[in-house]
Amino acid sequence: MTNSELTTLVAISSKTYGDVFGVARGVSSTGILIEMPYAPPIGTIVGVHFYVTYDETGDTEGISMNAEVVGHHYLNPAVPRRAVGMRFLGFAADTGEPSQHVQ
Repeated sequence: MTNSELTTLVAISSKTYGDVFGVARGVSSTGILIEMPYAPPIGTIVGVHFYVTYDETGDTEGISMNAEVVGHHYLNPAVPRRAVGMRFLGFAADTGEPSQHVQ
């Protein structure tokens, strides 16, 4: 799979580990690499919410995916941020908000 060079803000949702914003640094059809301030344990199921803003109106919509954490990477040991590899599990319910999760 080819990774997109897209860099975008995403929201990560987890009942156990809370909600946080991250920066998507690599997106493919099967997963995503997200830079974020903490790394949920491998195997954690989270919601990933992508935001889309329409220039003409300023309205914001989004797409929510469920994903499983599959890896952790330190981008720079001097900075307390990690890149977290996630495998997409499928689309979340069309609620306009990050989906609720079991973990």
